[in-house]
Amino acid sequence: MKDYLGNPLPVERSIRFVTPSAKFVCIGEGALSANMSAKTIRMVAGHPILYQGQEMPCEALLSLKLEGVKEETGEPEPVYTLVTQQRTFADVQGLPVATWSLRDWTREHGADEGRLWTSQ
Repeated sequence: MKDYLGNPLPVERSIRFVTPSAKFVCIGEGALSANMSAKTIRMVAGHPILYQGQEMPCEALLSLKLEGVKEETGEPEPVYTLVTQQRTFADVQGLPVATWSLRDWTREHGADEGRLWTSQ
C-alpha cells in the first residue's frame, strides 16, 4: 500500500464492517483523469477524498457533473476502511482516499466493537 505521494504506507488495521449508509458514490474508470480511478471505485457517501489538492467528501464530485461519477443507493453492505498511524490519504486505484488515524478510530469506535479487522 502506498500513500497518495507514492510513499510506503504501513496499515495498522484493515477493517470490514457493514455501513449503516445505503448511499454510495461510484467513480468510473478515468472519470477524474487518465491517472485516477484505474477501475470503478464505489465509496460510502461522506468518505473524504483528495481531489485537485482539496479534501472533500466523495459526494462533492456529483455536483461537478463529471461523466462516469454517479450516485447509487441500495441496502447497507460490508465495506472496508484503512487505519494508519496518522491520518493521511491512501492511493486507491489512483484516487487519494482518506484513512483513519489509529487514535481517531479508537476514540470513535473503541478497540473492536465487534468489527472484523486484521493487523498488517
